[in-house]
Amino acid sequence: MSRWNSSTNRIKATAGPAMGPMLLIGPKETSVALTPPAAKRFNQQIGTHRRLWAPLTLVLALCCAWMVAWSPAASADPLALALTVDDASRSAGELQIDGHVRASDQSTPGGLIIELSVNGDSVGLVTTGADGSYSYTAVLPHPNVYEFNIIADWAGDTRYSAAQGSLQLTVCQPAMTLALDPAEANPGMVVAVAGSLLCGQTPITAAIVDLVSSYGDVDSFVSTGDDGSFSASLAIPEAETFPAGYSIQANFAGDAVYPATAQEAAGSLVAAPEPEPTVAPSTSAPAQPTSQPEVVDNQQGSQSTASPVVPVDWSPLALLCLAVALLAAITMVILLAVAHHSKRLGSGERRGFGTDFGQHGAS
Repeated sequence: MSRWNSSTNRIKATAGPAMGPMLLIGPKETSVALTPPAAKRFNQQIGTHRRLWAPLTLVLALCCAWMVAWSPAASADPLALALTVDDASRSAGELQIDGHVRASDQSTPGGLIIELSVNGDSVGLVTTGADGSYSYTAVLPHPNVYEFNIIADWAGDTRYSAAQGSLQLTVCQPAMTLALDPAEANPGMVVAVAGSLLCGQTPITAAIVDLVSSYGDVDSFVSTGDDGSFSASLAIPEAETFPAGYSIQANFAGDAVYPATAQEAAGSLVAAPEPEPTVAPSTSAPAQPTSQPEVVDNQQGSQSTASPVVPVDWSPLALLCLAVALLAAITMVILLAVAHHSKRLGSGERRGFGTDFGQHGAS
């Protein structure tokens, strides 16, 4: 009969009394009839298996101990994690969000899944890179909103504790200037309108500005330049009854980046001045003094006043006639002188001819 020996973990086979060889296995007496040769072979197989399983059990135990020792979960507490939202910028219907994570041991873990939300609405998930940074472009659920509360959330795991970061972003409110030149105008005059559209010190370029007048006859659209400025020339309509003042309003309707804004400039209207009468320049000679000197009569010892001299109006025609008369007089004098001289020369020749003729006759 065979019995289990607990001290040696072996089965001992013995011969049964009437049933032949028996095998008792385990704490319960389960009898198996074995012949002596079979019992011997069974004991040999059990010993061989024990020798093989002992080293394998030892290797398995060492592997388990190594895994427990080097596993991150073996630490008492997960590492604290700092999660920040570094920057955010708004573009056409989108919001660019940038940030990073850093563990308490100054490591920058990658592969962490961060959930981003804007004004309470989840906008997406982003995974940190090897340097712990993340960048995400979120589509804005409400395009006409210009103030944002951005939250980045890490749920945590066995390695790193949960963390959250946030950022408040307010889009710049545009500032507009507007001026009229001249400030006082007449009906029918053209007024120069000039202004600018800035966001802080940054010019807002290629923005459409609508210019509307208070009298409703002017509605002009202009675009801002590279420096954010705009200008236009607006004609004030002519009217007999017109209000004492007017105004020009510049409207910016806003776009995907900047909210709307407006600015108004007021001007005053004045009546057009009456044209001054045109006086033709006078061509007459300067007037002579009208006061006359007193004439003293030495013989009678009395004073008398000479008759006033009426100034002559020397018009161009009178001057021309005077010049022609003077020229005719001078010509007449010259002709008379020439005639007189010719007469004298003729008289002398005749006297000389007669004398010579007489002398020749006497000889």
